[in-house]
Amino acid sequence: MTQNKELILQVKDLHVEFDVSKGGGLFSKKRTILKAVNGVSFDLYKGETLGLVGESGCGKSTTARNIIQLHRPKSGAVIFKGEDLTKLTDKELNEHRSEIQMVFQDPYASLDPRMTVGEVIAEPAKIFRLYKNKKELNEAVVQMMERVGLEPRFRNRYPHAFSGGQRQRIGIARALISSPKIILADEPVSALDVSIQAQVLNLFADLQKEYDLTYVFIAHDLSVVKHMCTRIAVMYLGNIVELAPTDEYFNEKPRHPYTEALISAVNVPDPEIEKTRKRVVLKGEVPSPLNPPSGCPFRTRCSKAQEKCSTEKPSLQESKPGHYTACFFPNE
Repeated sequence: MTQNKELILQVKDLHVEFDVSKGGGLFSKKRTILKAVNGVSFDLYKGETLGLVGESGCGKSTTARNIIQLHRPKSGAVIFKGEDLTKLTDKELNEHRSEIQMVFQDPYASLDPRMTVGEVIAEPAKIFRLYKNKKELNEAVVQMMERVGLEPRFRNRYPHAFSGGQRQRIGIARALISSPKIILADEPVSALDVSIQAQVLNLFADLQKEYDLTYVFIAHDLSVVKHMCTRIAVMYLGNIVELAPTDEYFNEKPRHPYTEALISAVNVPDPEIEKTRKRVVLKGEVPSPLNPPSGCPFRTRCSKAQEKCSTEKPSLQESKPGHYTACFFPNE
């Protein structure tokens, strides 16, 4: 799939850390470091939807925020249009931020309650000075509202007057108005009612075709990812442990034990499939990123772990074209 695609963005060996020390004063030598992302690498191809999945706290959202440089990584590179975004100043980044936009998880917290809906949607275009005058900007706001299924006559209302699904549509319109090439969607339907989720997901799919968009789609619900994504990167404790086309996860056996456990937990309505299905139950709890295990980050929960796993960290290796796994003893 990727051989004939245009490479639009590269993430290379991304490391993100946060100092979460408590007390001790300004000059205290005792520091507590949280390793949120620990060497993530992947390529993103034009027109695809790459899913980032994994348990809460695995580093999915942090990875997305570092792509757009809302956080600055400790090390690594994010290459877009031949430039490493991590090396640019805030002023230089503004030239690219209009082309990489984000839709956030919480449609209630992500909208400024003091701004009207029209002002919220127009804000990115004003910051990036994308329209010649106020008339053109207002016309663009109306067009965006209509495109995402909102009545333009309500653009002078405030966010509190809208439902959760409508607010997420406002967030999508805000992301679209700057004509981005890439949209980072951070669990965009997880806070919505189930009855509304399908509508918003279908809107994302329609907009991708219409505007030739590329998505990084973050989710913990694998049924959503299966519906939306062309490829899936599975994250665990700040690492990508498997990356492959979506069909290979659901129609073939995943190669990493953690991925196998995730897939086995997805509900399948077909009773015949359920009869022959292997259920994989992980042992133990997810280790804290404040104190990750040595070697393979998954070894403390893995039934296949051996001595090598406690001393060496497996790298992401291509086991077959387009399928990468970070495991010394992958499923065959």
